[in-house]
Amino acid sequence: MKLVDPGLPKDRYKAAKFIVETVNEHPGDIVLIGLGALTNIAIALKMDPNLPKLVKRFTYMGMGHRLKESQSSLYPFQSPDSTYAPGNVYVNYPNHNLSSDTMAAVRAFQSDMTTYVVNDAVTNKLWFNGPACKQLCKSRFPPENKVVGNLLGNWLYYRTSIFFKEVDGTCPHDALAVSEAIFPHRFVKYARGHLMVHEWAGFTSFVLDPKGPHRIGVSVDRDGFLDFLKEKLLLNNIADEDPKDGESKDGDVEAPSDEVKTLKEIKPETVVEVEEKDQSENVRSDD
Repeated sequence: MKLVDPGLPKDRYKAAKFIVETVNEHPGDIVLIGLGALTNIAIALKMDPNLPKLVKRFTYMGMGHRLKESQSSLYPFQSPDSTYAPGNVYVNYPNHNLSSDTMAAVRAFQSDMTTYVVNDAVTNKLWFNGPACKQLCKSRFPPENKVVGNLLGNWLYYRTSIFFKEVDGTCPHDALAVSEAIFPHRFVKYARGHLMVHEWAGFTSFVLDPKGPHRIGVSVDRDGFLDFLKEKLLLNNIADEDPKDGESKDGDVEAPSDEVKTLKEIKPETVVEVEEKDQSENVRSDD
């Protein structure tokens, strides 16, 4: 195997080289997961152009909501208001993950990898809060729960500080993406087609095609996934007490005020720095 030099300092090859070597050692078995900028995956694709043929599939947490209308002459994108249908071009907002390295995303999505996109349209239907969230913040065993709980406590403390109000929960974007990477179609239904990343700012366009390489999320089993998440994180040590009376119109759940912990109770010990119903018959859930 000959690696192509992408023209970067050698010490920046490590992650990409690891991807290339691991995929080549286990052809057809490796699922790539992207939870942020796609820089390392793009470099790996340049180092080994044969990589897409060896990757089992690629699951990515990214892509914003559908853009419903044009906002100005300098912002000329718009999308149909209809559900996904053949012949329509659907344009989507960028999100942080795509915009962090737009050209890397262009390279990744232009490859021939079988790709699943767990996008904001599905992840924003989730809200992890209530007793399970509070218990995880205080968890000290097993060790991985302590790490995740501490990170979650940092995150809630940070979000509360920037919004100047109590934030008692979080949207588990990455958790859903990892779950779908391991168990595709278990909680998310997808539309299949072609997704193009625009070089300008990370907007995306999607066209339905039953033979396309890209699958984008269109709906999620919210309650099913949240139950699954609590079971895996807390090892069945907490009952399903997720409050239902605060449900908002877009599907998020807000805990009643008597269940909200104060910041003093969840403030982390240390600061850790870390890098719809099925809408249409045309939406496919691939078996």
